[in-house]
Amino acid sequence: MIMIRKVLNNIFLTGTLLLSGLIFTNFVFTNFVSAVGLYDAGGKLEQAVGADSQVGLRGDLTSTITTVVTAVLAVVGTVFLLLTIYAGILWMTAAGAEDQIEKAQNIIKATVIGLFITMGAYAITAFVGGRLSG
Repeated sequence: MIMIRKVLNNIFLTGTLLLSGLIFTNFVFTNFVSAVGLYDAGGKLEQAVGADSQVGLRGDLTSTITTVVTAVLAVVGTVFLLLTIYAGILWMTAAGAEDQIEKAQNIIKATVIGLFITMGAYAITAFVGGRLSG
């Protein structure tokens, strides 16, 4: 029974780390690839949408708040990823020490709960921001 629980915990940890890694990798590489060749991004943006358009933080209050909240939630998501990696390393280096394994499991549980709360906050922000902006 204890062996099955350890196997299930290892599967859960592996899945959580893999999912977090995929999300982080997608975020990093998407931003890296989209940042290539942006030495004159401001000029290209003004050329594409017009110099008098309200884009980004220069726009209305609703889009500014949505942008700021989205950026804060992205930072919080990165913190959750780092906590998950820390807990995984803590668990892998526990060498059978039950207190260290329990500490790592508690960190992972708290991280997953916090991640769901953050994803919910992001969904609410996207929904409300979309409704308020038009």
